[in-house]
Amino acid sequence: MRYALVLMVFCVLLAGCAGNVSTVVIPTPTVEPQSTSTPAPTSTPEPTLTPVPQTCSVLSESFLAETKTLLAEWDDAKKVAQSSTRVTMGPQVSMLQEIRRRFMGLNAPTCAKQYQDAMARSMNKTMDSYLAFMQNLSESAVRVHREMAAEALDEANQALAEMAR
Repeated sequence: MRYALVLMVFCVLLAGCAGNVSTVVIPTPTVEPQSTSTPAPTSTPEPTLTPVPQTCSVLSESFLAETKTLLAEWDDAKKVAQSSTRVTMGPQVSMLQEIRRRFMGLNAPTCAKQYQDAMARSMNKTMDSYLAFMQNLSESAVRVHREMAAEALDEANQALAEMAR
């Protein structure tokens, strides 16, 4: 009996202790991944456009097209002036002056200015030769103006060849 009594006390004590049992939560450390050194993605920058240099022949296409038309008129008017007498040459020189003014009024790109200026000098010297003829100056005076006109035309053609490069 004694043994039964001890067993009973033990059970009562155990039951009393069971009511006071509490759960203890032991925190465990959590390991978070370390961040890498790559920066967060940002917006993609706009690509910069590199301008492609254009050649003078491309820049002056419209100028050269207008020039071609005016120089055809110039050649026609010059042929008429060459076949005119001193008395009838005045209107032909006026026509040449008008064509030269229109030629100089063209908007030449910077790279074509040398051509335009040389061609205008040639036109001016050609008209000067006709005016010298109209004024009945010596043949040598007329020839000097024609030679100067030819030299200026050569300069214009050289400038035109440079533009094509």
